[in-house]
Amino acid sequence: MYQETIQQTPQFSALKALPLISEGQQPVLVLDRIDALSNAVLMPGGKGWLAYQSSESGQAEVYLTRFPNAGARYQISLAGGVQPVWNTDGKRLYYLDVGQRLIAADIRTEKDSVQVGARSTLFQTSVTPSFDEAAYDVSRDGRFLMMDFVIDTPSPLTLMTNWEAGLRK
Repeated sequence: MYQETIQQTPQFSALKALPLISEGQQPVLVLDRIDALSNAVLMPGGKGWLAYQSSESGQAEVYLTRFPNAGARYQISLAGGVQPVWNTDGKRLYYLDVGQRLIAADIRTEKDSVQVGARSTLFQTSVTPSFDEAAYDVSRDGRFLMMDFVIDTPSPLTLMTNWEAGLRK
């Protein structure tokens, strides 16, 4: 998968897929208008679902749709969401809400539909929500690897000049 910028509206892209064995094949259009930073990610195991973020509603939200032939889209986040990440079995989708809290949504997919179960807040993060890709991941045992950033006021810098004069010879 790759994104191609839409020239008239550079904040949006088209999501396309190119088969790995692509001798003479043309890219397939998956979604025609997504955020330039969509964080699109396929469900593990080739189960035919794609999670991504879109701000067409006015704020970024996390959605699911079929892959590669997108159809209905299902909104997963309730009040803003970015950086979707699947757990390894595809039964849970994680995302960051607008307060940088990590949310887990239970997902059950059927042939062409999605059932969104309970959503729960796992913990507060300081993950920057503007990365091109998710700034966290989940391991098989359910633990998280986070790229947390803490922005502190820098310490003052002391510049010493003529310091050699103070050395004893």
